[in-house]
Amino acid sequence: MPPFLRRLSRPTVAYVHDLTMVAVSFVLSLYLRVGQGFFDYPGDFVLLGMGTFTTVAAIVFWQANLYRGIWRYASLNDLVAIARAVTLIILIFVPAMFFITRLADLPRSFLVINWFVLMILLAAPRILYRLLKDGSFDFSYDPEEPRRIKVLLVGAGDPAEMFIQTTERKRDAEYRVVGIIDDSRGRIGRHIRGVEILGDLDSLPAVVGRLAE
Repeated sequence: MPPFLRRLSRPTVAYVHDLTMVAVSFVLSLYLRVGQGFFDYPGDFVLLGMGTFTTVAAIVFWQANLYRGIWRYASLNDLVAIARAVTLIILIFVPAMFFITRLADLPRSFLVINWFVLMILLAAPRILYRLLKDGSFDFSYDPEEPRRIKVLLVGAGDPAEMFIQTTERKRDAEYRVVGIIDDSRGRIGRHIRGVEILGDLDSLPAVVGRLAE
């Protein structure tokens, strides 16, 4: 890995990756819709559309907190969050481009194609990364049954992920994980299967007090 990438945090790298995929999705979707006619579009039009789409995505991604999740533990919760973000991007992009260009020369079906293309470009790397690491990808969803005993886990590693996964799979599970404590300060605020890493060991009393409120 290049030295400058090592100095970037993983959420930052993921953010840059996703914005790159947004730009690629715009060009690819337009080409899939019009075929060779894509090359008849003025370069300024393509750059304007791609720039507007990427700018909207940059704002939506940041506000949606997509980068609190850890790719190693990507789950259905993360895919649902991505789907919501992509939908919101499209909904904001349409009026933005209408204001700028009145949507001239932009096929309406392009928007539908772009939704699917962008979903694939964002979700596939996360799923592939999870598969390469664990050899499987579980699509289970946590119903967060309130009657379960609340549990605070210590350590944001494989054992924590496996415990959360087990509680998700069992409808009659006795426990519900409400948070995680981890020694790595860089992971605070991120999520494993939708469960937030709330602090480190030094902040354990404060975290417990906050959860007890």
